[in-house]
Amino acid sequence: MSDISTDKFRPTFGSRLSAALRRAGFLQILTGGVITGLLQVVLSTSYAALVYGGRLSPFLEQGIGFALVGALIIATFVSLFSSLPGTVGSNQDVSVAIFSLISASIVSSMAYDAPLEEVFFTVVSTIALTTLLTGLLFVCLGSFRLGGLARYLPYPVVGGFLAGTGWLLFKGGFFLIDQNIAFPVLFEPAYIVHWFPGLLLALLMFILSKNIQSTFVLPSLIFVGVLSFYAIAWLMGHRAADPSLHGWLLGPFDGRALWRPLSFAQIKMADWNVILDQAANITTVLIVCSLSILLNASGLEIAVKKDVDLNRELQTSGYGNFLSGFIPGFVGFMQISLTTFNYKINARSRMVGLVSITIIGLTIAFGASIISYFPKFIMGAVLMYLGMTFLYEWLFETWAALPKIDIFIIWMILIVIAVFGFLPGIALGFMAAIIMFAISCSRAEVIRFELTGRSCRSQVTRSLNQRLVLDREGDKVYILELQGFIFFGTVNHLFKKIRNRLNDDNEPTPMFVLLDFRRVENLDSTGMLSFKKLKDLASDSNVHIIITTPTMKIKRQLEQGGLPSSGEFTHYFPDLDSGLEWCEEMILKSECGLFVDAPPPLKKQLHSMFPEINNISRLTDYLERKEVAQGETIIKQGEKSDDLFFIESGRLTIQFEQTDGSPVRLESMRHSRIVGEIGFYLGKERTASVVADEKSVVYRINYRHLKELEEQDPEAANILHRVVAYLMAERFTSLIETVNALKK
Repeated sequence: MSDISTDKFRPTFGSRLSAALRRAGFLQILTGGVITGLLQVVLSTSYAALVYGGRLSPFLEQGIGFALVGALIIATFVSLFSSLPGTVGSNQDVSVAIFSLISASIVSSMAYDAPLEEVFFTVVSTIALTTLLTGLLFVCLGSFRLGGLARYLPYPVVGGFLAGTGWLLFKGGFFLIDQNIAFPVLFEPAYIVHWFPGLLLALLMFILSKNIQSTFVLPSLIFVGVLSFYAIAWLMGHRAADPSLHGWLLGPFDGRALWRPLSFAQIKMADWNVILDQAANITTVLIVCSLSILLNASGLEIAVKKDVDLNRELQTSGYGNFLSGFIPGFVGFMQISLTTFNYKINARSRMVGLVSITIIGLTIAFGASIISYFPKFIMGAVLMYLGMTFLYEWLFETWAALPKIDIFIIWMILIVIAVFGFLPGIALGFMAAIIMFAISCSRAEVIRFELTGRSCRSQVTRSLNQRLVLDREGDKVYILELQGFIFFGTVNHLFKKIRNRLNDDNEPTPMFVLLDFRRVENLDSTGMLSFKKLKDLASDSNVHIIITTPTMKIKRQLEQGGLPSSGEFTHYFPDLDSGLEWCEEMILKSECGLFVDAPPPLKKQLHSMFPEINNISRLTDYLERKEVAQGETIIKQGEKSDDLFFIESGRLTIQFEQTDGSPVRLESMRHSRIVGEIGFYLGKERTASVVADEKSVVYRINYRHLKELEEQDPEAANILHRVVAYLMAERFTSLIETVNALKK
């Protein structure tokens, strides 16, 4: 009906661009892009001056080109492919701090008369190799979904590493201003005039950024610092091109393009034996940057209140670093502060990154002459400011927030990094964290409850005489419910606890030590020595070790470690209840032969419980006798509650049937007990089943017969209610005793 093409309705790049601009706002995008782009230029230039300073200063122009092109590549990848639009990627100070150590190490290790070009391209090749390897590592970590490893990093180790990074940045920025400054001449007027302006500017940056929540503070101070420098120079009669200012400026450069690609001949000039000697520092960069990118991503989640796909960020930065390694640029990834700035001004669009990339690209193409006139003390101030930020955050802000042992580890790592280098500091930090973790775990209470058989019984309901025996002899069962992770530290505490209990003259000597493993998460092989000592102690004392509720893995470990299930004094049970039942039966057998005589008729059982009731036979005349075969179910879970049962002989088990069909024993009862009374009186569905464990005899009364009894013989009905109330009260009394024991 219409000849209008549907192509008009397809979203074009222009329409998508317009939509992005409308959402974020053109002014916000332009502001965020320009600010973050200029800051990246300043930071990258500062980093290059730090790494390619000193003897390598003749190559600083080319080094700045490497840093800027690397920053351009990282910024492009992160801006276009990050999981959060508006994310800014840039060179990272943590890698640059270590690269400065690598550069200084290579310069000092190569012969002083070695061609300077050879030294420079050895440093460049080392950085290229490190950045390539870091990119590959990032891609592998992201591909194997290992981004979540950031959640397991020891906090004090991370803090010590970042504090060490801050020290190296501060130190590098200080000496960037003048390589010839040394401590003996530090406070001579001729040198103070060089480093004091940079330190003062760094302090202003630090103080104002702490008190003014605006990302415009840093660019404004840099701009004012440059203007002030040239204003003072002009007042003193100097011009920008005056050679007397060369010691204060990054330049002069030779006017060639900032970035000049490496040739194969230049790479061949590198001394690869020297590069291999830097394996430890290269490894440090890989470890430190892997930790840093995950920490940055986690910190960004908190800062912008958005979820970050850690694995995607690893892959995105990985591909960017791999390509940057051919430039070669520094290691880079997402930048928290610049990204947070974009979110604060509502510039949450990938267009911000494109504007930032444009600023960096224009600087690479046309900015060599401008950068050459940039004062060194400004670059040094930026680095010192970054160092101060790290040091203040991790040495002082954490003082009240962290335990003193964590603060000690942070300071220790900082000192080791400052004296010996990054890798020894990180290694020592991990060792300290592992030791403190082991000590903390060993202090954790592995014993959840400490009970005896007097207060904790099996689910088997006993006769009055048997209960009296168990009350008297219950302390012979020593019960320890274990919990958590058991290893050499915690199991040694357990062994001492049991040994002290066995040797305590003020307490009855146990015959059974029951260890319940239901809440034990894992058993480390290092703790098996103490379990073997426990078995030897038990054998010497004729004490049985009862192991209940172990997993198959833990049971196998215990058996292999010296606690065999076939041992005379070692016994395994699938749950605590069955272990307690075995101990009780052993005590009863030892004390009174387990009462093997057949129980008396129900009438005599009730009369022994209620001797004051002379006419109790009036009740039993209304009950229906029923013989129950082994395995027969007399009450079915979920059915209507219409009757209750008195047990004359045999044994019945109340069990809860789970959704998968497996039963859980709630209680086992012999004679002189009742079952089904709760549902019977409440008139609700059965909440559990009752099964005969052996051939049994029960007496039954249903709801209709009870009504008849209440109408025809109220006295007999009263006896029934009194008996039921007595037996229920007795059961609940036992339950309360167990609960009170668990509260101790």
